Amino acid sequence: MPHLPDNSRARSELEKQFQIQAARACWLAALLALGCAPVALPDGERRVALKGATEQVILPTYQELSARSDELSSLLEELVSSPAEADLEATRRAYLDVRAPLQEAGAFAFGPAVDLHSSAALDQSPLDVAKLDAELASDKELTVAALRKLGANKRGLHSIEYLLFPADDAELEAALLADDASGERRRQFASSAAQIVAASAHELLDAWEPENGGFARRFSEPGAPDSVSGSVQAGLDTLLNETVVLTELIANVKLGKPLGADTGGKIDPAAQESERAGASVSDMLASLRGIRNVYFGSREGVAEPSLSTLVHAKNAAADVHARAALTDAEAALLAIPEPLTDALLDSPVTVQAAYDSLKALKRVLATEVLSSLGASLKFSDNDGD
Repeated sequence: MPHLPDNSRARSELEKQFQIQAARACWLAALLALGCAPVALPDGERRVALKGATEQVILPTYQELSARSDELSSLLEELVSSPAEADLEATRRAYLDVRAPLQEAGAFAFGPAVDLHSSAALDQSPLDVAKLDAELASDKELTVAALRKLGANKRGLHSIEYLLFPADDAELEAALLADDASGERRRQFASSAAQIVAASAHELLDAWEPENGGFARRFSEPGAPDSVSGSVQAGLDTLLNETVVLTELIANVKLGKPLGADTGGKIDPAAQESERAGASVSDMLASLRGIRNVYFGSREGVAEPSLSTLVHAKNAAADVHARAALTDAEAALLAIPEPLTDALLDSPVTVQAAYDSLKALKRVLATEVLSSLGASLKFSDNDGD
């Protein structure tokens, strides 16, 4: 998961905006004689929705991340042992396949993800290219143990991306396959980095699985002595808040920074997360898919009950608005052609439309959805992780 910048002022402003907008929504509802008093929902339905999101979204996503990380690691081990026979395109596809569940998992980046510092271990961004090149040019060991001692911004998935995807430089691709010491070191670095990624993905999965760390049970069954949430409402609040935080991250960091949203429109393609692999838009779509999965309680279709159905029972209009905002944001992102670098320069209007759609989605989630379920806006405990 990408590093979420520590921006207390911006987050404080977001919370103020939520409070103001929620108050306005309540005032308008009162004018329409709809009222803002919470309508109690059966605790059983909310408990089932929480458990369903854990079992049908969170656990399967981490299982997929673990399996795909293993596949990438295996292919890079083959690249080390038999570079002449390696399928470089298959390895690149495997790299992109890992990114999908990883980005989806940003929608529940709490608990073990924070405790294990998974954002840094898996996907620290930006990569310190100069220091990585220095490691490659040195005579230091490039074993798994040695790479674990490096800063997180010199390894992880983005270091693998740097080695697998040449930046319009055929020589760089040849260097990865070269039958010399330099090529061998590049291949060894990529393989060791992938093993660390796979191990980190397994740690996350183990922490959540009921038969291992058991966080899934402690999260989805609130109220027990060892539960992480004292009530069902607290568990739902955690899920809801993560969707808001991730939506803000996609809009302001993943898309807003390269678009120049905070710099007066000064476009900066280098600020995107996956420029080298040409996967920045795919990353954002996967993150958005994670939000959608949590909201619908399923990786496919809509579960019953789910956050969506709970919101619908309290405020049907809010659920309709959330669904529409999710659809609009996805369509706007799909309209951006990869690579994002070209789109920023050739079609900034399209990129701006996606940014606007993401901001609209955040507003709906942070106001209508949260207030419908009696949740309050908080901030993720992975800030600055």
